[in-house]
Amino acid sequence: MKLNKITKSFLALPLVFSLSACFLVEEAKTFETKGVSITLDSTFLELNRENRLSYYRSYKNDGIEIGIIDPELNVSASSLLNQIRNEEDIFLLDDTQVTPLFPMYPKRNDLMPNSYYEFYYKQEYNGNSEAKVYTLLCDINTEYNITVEAYMLYTEENKEYYTKKLFEWLDSIKIDVSKLTAN
Repeated sequence: MKLNKITKSFLALPLVFSLSACFLVEEAKTFETKGVSITLDSTFLELNRENRLSYYRSYKNDGIEIGIIDPELNVSASSLLNQIRNEEDIFLLDDTQVTPLFPMYPKRNDLMPNSYYEFYYKQEYNGNSEAKVYTLLCDINTEYNITVEAYMLYTEENKEYYTKKLFEWLDSIKIDVSKLTAN
């Protein structure tokens, strides 16, 4: 029995979809740079960024970016916050504009090793001048100056990421002091 091209195409579709699904699975992926490791998912790539020990960007949801500040710069979450405040109007997640007193949030369900700052600011993005950029700043380890920054669009599509996944990823950060101090 000869199959025509259309029938062959329909028979091949399940195979193509099952093979492509293998590449869509978001598996855990651990990145390590100079003694600092973080476990993200397989949608992240490591990029070079000035003044960052390491920097990661996901191609999901218009990009989720996580940076680990170079410890030699001795930069804290509060100094990063002040820098952003000098350049942007920032808002708490309940849409209230930030006053000079800015809340630092406590540990969150043991998924964060330290307190953190969480807010958004508005920025031009893909033609939208009012795009909200979710931001989280956290001092992971003050003894060795390990500070993390995270950015993503503050949208309903990203809600799982800024309410849960991000904290799981930050909780995965491990520091090998022997490698950190050897550099």
